[in-house]
Amino acid sequence: NESGTLEMEQGMYTAAQSTFRQALKIQERHFGRDHPLGATTLTNLAHLHQQQGNDSEALANLSQALEITMNRLGEDHPDTAAGLVELARLYRQLARNDSQHYLQAMERYEKALKIRESRLMPGHRLIAETLTELSRLKLDMGDQNSASELAERAVDVWERAGRQDDPEAALSLLALANSNFAQKDYERAE
Repeated sequence: NESGTLEMEQGMYTAAQSTFRQALKIQERHFGRDHPLGATTLTNLAHLHQQQGNDSEALANLSQALEITMNRLGEDHPDTAAGLVELARLYRQLARNDSQHYLQAMERYEKALKIRESRLMPGHRLIAETLTELSRLKLDMGDQNSASELAERAVDVWERAGRQDDPEAALSLLALANSNFAQKDYERAE
């Protein structure tokens, strides 16, 4: 997996794909087809496919990785939430060409948020990040009010955790500013 990731980062896509597929075969042989290590490799392979513009393969890999994670760790496990966010990001990207994917992205972000809010500490950064990503999606969908509310919640999570200076918190503030700007609330957007 590490070798494949390094090859991918260096733009050696054919080598990376071969390395990921070889890792997947070894993992399946030693641990079975439904091991969490295989889900990680499938996620890495999906990222490779995305970089190559092969979204259908990326979607298949992410879906399979999520299925493995859900079956092995449970539907309410934080790793399941991470898999849902990965899928939601891809669906959000696909929605730029087909708006029907917005709802698929939204469903997965909302489910991931529910898992993270129930399983993680209230000030956890993953909750804030999921709220921010969901806010951006809502803004893409034209729902400025929901986008603003979600971004405000994300900012609140960062502040309650005493992490308002975290670089990731800036993304939540930017999402809030963008949603306020979209609502023509220029004073709050500043």
